[in-house]
Amino acid sequence: MFWGHSRNGRGHGVPEALADHIRRVDDFARKFSEPLDLSAAASISALMHDLGKYSDRFNNYVQGRSGCSSPDHWSAGARLVISALGGHNEQRLHLLDAIRLAIESHHSQLSTLSYPRESARRLDEYFASKSRLKCDEFAILMDRWRKDGFQLPGLGDERLASADAAAMLESRLLYSCLVDADFLATEGHFSGDVAIPYQPRSLAPEFDFGAAADHLESIMSSLPQSQPEMQWVRDHVGVQCRERALDAPGLFTLTAPTGSGKTLAMLLFAFRHAQKHGHRRIVFVMPFLTIVSQTAQVIHSALSSLPGFDPSWVLEDHSLAGRNVDGSADSENPEEMELVREQRLEADNWDAPIILTSSVKCLESLHANRPSVCRKLHRLAKSVLIFDEVQTLPPKLASLTLATLTHLSQRFGSTVLFATATQPAFEMLESEDRPPLPNLRSPSQLSGNPWAPTEILPEHDRLFQATAGRVKVKWWLDEELPLGEVASQIAKSDRSSLAIVNLKRHATQLFHEIGEHRCEVYHLSTSMCAEHRDQTLEVVRNRLAEERPVKLVSTQCIEAGVDFPKRSFEGGWRSMAPLPSIAQAAGRINRSFEYAAASVLNVFRPSVEGAHYPPGYGAGIAALQTLLTSLREEGIHPDETELISSPELMQRYYAILYGLTDEAAMTDKLLAAVEGLDFEGVRSEYRLIGCEQRNILVAYNKASQRHLLDWHARPNQQRGWTRDWMRAARPYTVTVYEFEFEKLAAAGCLFPIPFGAEEHLVPEECRWWALPEDAGYYDPNVGLEVPQEDGLLEV
Repeated sequence: MFWGHSRNGRGHGVPEALADHIRRVDDFARKFSEPLDLSAAASISALMHDLGKYSDRFNNYVQGRSGCSSPDHWSAGARLVISALGGHNEQRLHLLDAIRLAIESHHSQLSTLSYPRESARRLDEYFASKSRLKCDEFAILMDRWRKDGFQLPGLGDERLASADAAAMLESRLLYSCLVDADFLATEGHFSGDVAIPYQPRSLAPEFDFGAAADHLESIMSSLPQSQPEMQWVRDHVGVQCRERALDAPGLFTLTAPTGSGKTLAMLLFAFRHAQKHGHRRIVFVMPFLTIVSQTAQVIHSALSSLPGFDPSWVLEDHSLAGRNVDGSADSENPEEMELVREQRLEADNWDAPIILTSSVKCLESLHANRPSVCRKLHRLAKSVLIFDEVQTLPPKLASLTLATLTHLSQRFGSTVLFATATQPAFEMLESEDRPPLPNLRSPSQLSGNPWAPTEILPEHDRLFQATAGRVKVKWWLDEELPLGEVASQIAKSDRSSLAIVNLKRHATQLFHEIGEHRCEVYHLSTSMCAEHRDQTLEVVRNRLAEERPVKLVSTQCIEAGVDFPKRSFEGGWRSMAPLPSIAQAAGRINRSFEYAAASVLNVFRPSVEGAHYPPGYGAGIAALQTLLTSLREEGIHPDETELISSPELMQRYYAILYGLTDEAAMTDKLLAAVEGLDFEGVRSEYRLIGCEQRNILVAYNKASQRHLLDWHARPNQQRGWTRDWMRAARPYTVTVYEFEFEKLAAAGCLFPIPFGAEEHLVPEECRWWALPEDAGYYDPNVGLEVPQEDGLLEV
């Protein structure tokens, strides 16, 4: 008997036979790969992934015999796959190497795709240099494997795409099938005991997309009526989303004004589309955690009255996902805590019908190379993916992102929807007129398929015209305004006003300047922990709903998707920014025609020392200034245009941005990694947030103080801090850039919090730190105050 795993039941149960483990992994992998049309490749990788466990050395190790260290049990299967299947023609070689790579990397990380002959040579050199398993032992392993009843299936017509980004995506999905299968089979064994040796995780709950769509339509039809102009827009968006849901799966865009009921309309599209075409799940992807939480509440509210409602239908996977169903971070309710625990398990592999996640989590996972991150990727095949507020996608990542999503749709039957009020002109990346920059690649060059989406609202110009009267923009272009002057203008108005600035230090300064006028003013930025931001937004929303004047100063964290459902602001101020940001700022003002007269958004250039714009803003502002100059040369004053509500002018803006700058060109390292099929290189370079960041646990309220006390009570915990503790603490953390961390650390007020393996790191390498309550750097109004901050961005 050969063993796959040691005894379960905390060492008091039974070991797992290797043949049983391989069969379980094979069953899972074949099931997961069915939507990929890679069942044979997935089965081969599963059958061979633990071939090295048939060695005497591994069996001595798993039985705990003294002097035995953990042997390499994966490389033998990788090498023998090449030998067993190496006779295939040139078109099949990449698939063969993808199988090899999945096996070789199932406990480490994907490295580089190459030709099998080169991989075989490298593996032979590896075995020759080791004092463990030798090549002449391979025959013994295969003989033992066959005696357990295994044989390799043929590959049939399966193959890997030739385009670089497409081949890498297919390799990741194959890898995903194997590692998720291995994780689940292993988890099932170690969840067992003597009485029940194998206890697999329960499957995702059944979900009827058709019944959900019917229920959602009845809810939408009973919503309170808005002002006539806005109600017509919302009705039109809902009808078009319902009708276009019957179209064939593929790529879609939804370009709709802010306040047009986009969230429920997109959900209806997804439900009807999944019902029509048999999609397995819906994945909502949003750039900011405030929008994820807000959308989750909308979906829970919509579905909670559906007969048979099961909270586990909706899974949130993001850094604040340790919260309970009502959004709180702690609970004494055992049933609620059990649901949270189950959803944390499901978040590992997205086994739920509705997923809500962040852009960072989804897109970086699609370009990742590690088992724990990639295991969920096979769930994206034959699914509906909705990307909200897509204008936030960094231009330098646009081509690769579009290439990956296009291939996910074309090859694996998924539908991808890009939604925003300020739709980027991504189709320009496919244009023959795109600028001849060395690193600029079109999505079709990277994946073999062009980015050619269908617009759900082809006549969206009419919708924007219908809402154009909500907000007028006054452009302060001829002079810079001191923040003190802006504060005075805001304070003397009896209207509810929103002021959005680009930098956190500007927000803090403007907040204090307005406060000197004895106004009721609030502050919002990511210097505040998530719980602090949520509570501030709740107070502001309530004051707006009660028609009590309120002033709010914010960074751009408020712009994309943050909703004010009952009443929005009457006027606003916005520091100069890229055009989409200005349009999004306008979407927080007079959102539903609550105010009879058009509201005014003042766009100004602040007169301040130091940096005016965060990283990445410069090119967008330059493009906007070029557009404004062009309009003036055409005899059109910006104040007289509907610049923020004109899709045509938005397209002109993007044409300038992509045509006159290198913003959409890939970096040298990212392009080299893609063309070299280098998975680690792509993972390293594909970062939506470019700078390294640290998490600071702060003392905001009693709950966060409990976490700090917990941290103080167990400073020498042997294995570091658990994932559950980290998730529960996340709402009370502030994320800072490295330069901010260094200033706080220099002040001597931070203490490291190690997690698991981080226990052995030197303190400077820890990603989590604690700021004790008596340190004095967390302000109840503006959040974390970094000593001598020099003004770089955080939003």
